[in-house]
Amino acid sequence: MKNSNLIYLLVLLFLCFFTEGFSQNTDSLNNQENSSVPLHLIKEKLTEADLIKTTFAKETRLVSVSRSEKELKDIPSTVYVVTKEEILENGYVTLVDVLKTVPWIKVSQPGSGTLGETFFMRGQIGNEYTKILVNNVPIQSAVSGGIAIGAQLPVSQAERIEIVYGPASAVYGGDAVAGVINIITQTTEKSAYAQANAYFGSDNYRHLDFFAGGKAGRDKNVLQYSIYGNLTKQDDLSLDTDSEAFDPLDVFLNSISDPRDIQNKQLLTELATNQPDSFLTLLEERAGLTSYEGTPTQATVNQLPSQSYLIGVKFNYRKFEVSVDEMYSRRHSSLGRTPALYSYASPETYMAETIRRTHLSYQTSNKSSSFLVNASYLYYRLDANSSFGTTYDIGRSVGRAFKYEGSDDFFLESIYTKKINSNFELTGGFSATVSANLPITNDLPEAFDVNSYNDILNGNIESDPILGDFGYNGNTLFNGGIFLQAYYTKNKWVGVFGIRGDTRSIFDEDSTSTNTVLNPRVAILYKLNPKLSFRTSFATAFRAASPSTQFTSLALPDLETDSVIYQQVPSLDLNPETSLTIETGFRYFPSKNISLDIVGYFTRTNSPIVARSLPIDRDLYPNASSISGNPNTMVRVYINDEDSRSAIYGIQGIFKIKNIIKRIHLDTDFFFSYTQGNEILPEDGGEIDVYRMQPDFMGQWRVSFRPSPKWYVNFQNVLMTSWYRRNTFNLEQYAEERAETDGYYTLDMLVRYYFNKNVSAYARMNNVFDAEYGGIDATGSDLDATFNPQLQRNIQMGVSFRIN
Repeated sequence: MKNSNLIYLLVLLFLCFFTEGFSQNTDSLNNQENSSVPLHLIKEKLTEADLIKTTFAKETRLVSVSRSEKELKDIPSTVYVVTKEEILENGYVTLVDVLKTVPWIKVSQPGSGTLGETFFMRGQIGNEYTKILVNNVPIQSAVSGGIAIGAQLPVSQAERIEIVYGPASAVYGGDAVAGVINIITQTTEKSAYAQANAYFGSDNYRHLDFFAGGKAGRDKNVLQYSIYGNLTKQDDLSLDTDSEAFDPLDVFLNSISDPRDIQNKQLLTELATNQPDSFLTLLEERAGLTSYEGTPTQATVNQLPSQSYLIGVKFNYRKFEVSVDEMYSRRHSSLGRTPALYSYASPETYMAETIRRTHLSYQTSNKSSSFLVNASYLYYRLDANSSFGTTYDIGRSVGRAFKYEGSDDFFLESIYTKKINSNFELTGGFSATVSANLPITNDLPEAFDVNSYNDILNGNIESDPILGDFGYNGNTLFNGGIFLQAYYTKNKWVGVFGIRGDTRSIFDEDSTSTNTVLNPRVAILYKLNPKLSFRTSFATAFRAASPSTQFTSLALPDLETDSVIYQQVPSLDLNPETSLTIETGFRYFPSKNISLDIVGYFTRTNSPIVARSLPIDRDLYPNASSISGNPNTMVRVYINDEDSRSAIYGIQGIFKIKNIIKRIHLDTDFFFSYTQGNEILPEDGGEIDVYRMQPDFMGQWRVSFRPSPKWYVNFQNVLMTSWYRRNTFNLEQYAEERAETDGYYTLDMLVRYYFNKNVSAYARMNNVFDAEYGGIDATGSDLDATFNPQLQRNIQMGVSFRIN
């Protein structure tokens, strides 16, 4: 068993301080003279304010919901806040570390090669359908429309992370379909402050982060400054490489196109088992899998490394804020994909990207109004050596297909809030994004020449003898929007009424797409008394196809005939996906230590963007090959499937209790979600009475306590029932056993010891019972592995420092 000695050591450590803490508290009840020192008497060493407390109070103030600061008790939306103290004490490093502990969110670690760590929120892949902000400004690139999540975001440096559930397109525009996540970084009020964390763990995992800041000046001429950074590396991932996820045999059987072989799969299976070398030779001859490494039932899996870094600075002077952040994330490109087509043998096949953002904001306010301007420039580039390790050749290269994309995004936003009277407030504004970008390229036989980037954007490219300029689609994108929102309070009522209009570029001059989208939002809250409130809301949202979706290009040169084997071609005539959500719920704060939030919701999504196989347009692609002499060669394109739709509905709850046993600060949180749904599958796939990727039941239970003032203990339990994979495309597949991914239960436990208020150490064991389970599908296509294996049991330890 991996890490057995560390496991025994960690368990022994748990037992030691459990015994110490329990005996101290028991003795204190029986004999006060021999009791441990009470918490309130050691303030010089470790004050109660230094101890971390889970906060979900009605006084919590938020900015992400309405674009102006409001208290939770006055917000008719479902929100959750994770504080700086929670992040630091629990050693969260990535955004998905945080989201794993947030209500109703399913996560996948390590996730996928393209999106990194992924999360599933309100029925959608959050990396693509959630608006992710850093200090109120979007961080996703316009060209890809999503973000790959690693340890490159300023999570350890966050003052708080605000999570808003449900559509927010009425104030944020596109991509805010499942919700909004806003990472608010620290701005210290002290003359000098610093913090640092150093962690290490299984498979040579190591992480370092720091934050240093302060202020200078006096009166109104105060300059606040901060510098911060992260560096995370891991040589390998704790995956079960012997699991069926790395068994490619079933895909191999389906890849052999000879009808006689398809009819004799049993004979092929016996050949793979008894004569593996002969079977692999057959694969090479009839399926073209020339670079596969391993046996027919077990792919070769070597090290799967990952790396991330962040470096940033921020300055606040009077009404201005300036920040510069550079973020880099890299992970193995094959994660989550079938080993039959994508190789796990080389650690050098990876996907990596750099995001560099410069942000300037100006904000002024008085008693009756406020004005905010955000301007940013976001530089996004895929690493030129990003590639997929392929078991097939791509025409001029064997075993490696390079990819590239990039964008330069200019974002401007202005928001004005006017308080008309004590009951009525108006907020309005506009935003605009201009992006010069190169969408994801065709498979390339060698690394992209970054010096040609600007030439391609200007249309100057040397054509390939066979492919021409296919796969190089430099363009300029414009997205703009304007919104107006009214916020009304009267006695026990709160109402929010808003609407936003967005317009976007249309790449196809003959397009029938509409380039304007309107999204309304209505939300009402009624306070029955200071402790109990009811709320309901209605909102719509949209997500337009990103350039890398619209210009997706995949083709191979047929060197024997000088023609092109097109597999996927651009789809410029795409309408946005649209959704509608109705939500109702209540909040109850019976005491300062107890909070309850129950919500029911319904979401319907129409006209999803899906891939469909259609006959190739030979007027546009005259050089297309005729496979097996068939002139009606089929090619995959993205379309809006007007006949497809999905609906999801459920009930979700948050129940928190603090200080159940005051002496040991025993807290518990319980989150549950019961969800149902149905879908009409794309391409006339039929109707199913489930919502793919969504478990019927999700339960998250956290228990934390302090057996003595210097010890902190946290248990995080996660329970999921089974769900159907998103690459279930028709009723025949829906009936297959492998269409369903098994549910699971995991336990993570953490111990932190405070040497004093400035220095602490921690140890964490993730997946204590070494559960083998699947995560979120990598692509939702037939390229995915049987299931996406998640991290096995692993250990992390570290030290934390603060200097006030």
